[in-house]
Amino acid sequence: MELSHWQQCLEQLQEELTTTQFNTWIRPIQAKIEQDNLVLLTPNTFVLEHIEENFRQKITDILE
Repeated sequence: MELSHWQQCLEQLQEELTTTQFNTWIRPIQAKIEQDNLVLLTPNTFVLEHIEENFRQKITDILE
């Protein structure tokens, strides 16, 4: 997995979500590569929980 995959995911999410959803929930996510895995970091637990409940499957589907 590469950071470019995350960039492609961001581009697709930006097309699929409303501007408010994207800017509020997705834009704050930071990505890094750790041991050949893409790791997503959120600014706080609240954002993490919201992402897991509402966008995790969509993000996973796009990255696969």
